[in-house]
Formats: sequence, structure tokens, C-alpha cells
Amino acid sequence: MGPLAAGSAVTVMGLGHPHWAAVAATVPLVGSTLAAQLARAAHRLAGTLVGCLLALSLLAAHPPAAVLVLAIGALQVATELLVTRHYGIAVICITPLALLLTELGSPAPVDALIGGRLDKSLLGVSAAVAILLATRIRGPRGPS
Repeated sequence: MGPLAAGSAVTVMGLGHPHWAAVAATVPLVGSTLAAQLARAAHRLAGTLVGCLLALSLLAAHPPAAVLVLAIGALQVATELLVTRHYGIAVICITPLALLLTELGSPAPVDALIGGRLDKSLLGVSAAVAILLATRIRGPRGPS
């Protein structure tokens, strides 16, 4: 429900990149306990913030396409090596990877690209956390 709500909200608002919000809303749903789910939400937000700063430092220099392709390759390798160890650290690589791929395919103002990633991630994680907390507060249903 979280990914659908987040992606739909972005689509209705006409903000673009609804998949960024949907993916961010999916991440906190993984975990066997509420504490684990909230930790994943925090990892997603912190990793996205640091990853956006890394992307900003790369994109602010307006590198040629060849440099972007090399950076994309390096980030992909780093993501694959890190994702099974610690998701939060892997997001530091995943975020600039997505942003560099987006920039390579459809150049846009760097501040709009970075801001868009941050706001979609915040919206997606917020939607998932709200749903997680609402379903916990309601409690399990069963015979009385």
C-alpha cells in the first residue's frame, strides 16, 4: 500500500519520477519487526542524503559523458559489493548511480534533479512509515 500511495501522490501532483517515491516507500516494508523497518527507513533517508551530496559534487563539474559512464560503472560495482552487507551504505552509491543515469539520459538542472530525488525519497519513506505505524497502533484483529 505504501508504494502505491507514494507513487500515486507524486503522479497526481505532477512532480515526475513517481518510481523514486514508490521505491523509497518499499524499502521500510522489509524487516521482521517494526524496529527493523524503521531502521531501514532511516538508512534510506540518510543514504539518499549522502548520495545526493556525492551526486551533486560529481554533477556540479558538468563532466563529459565519458566521465559519467565511468562513474556509473564504478558506482554499479560498489553497489553490488555493498548491498548485501549494509543497505544504508549501499544507498550512498545507489542514489548517485540513479541520478547520473538520469542526467546522462535526460540532462536537467542539477539542483532540480537532486531536490527531486530528496523530496521523492522523503515522501516515499514518510508514506511507508505512516502506514507501518498506523497498522501497529490498530493492533492485531482476532476473536475477542
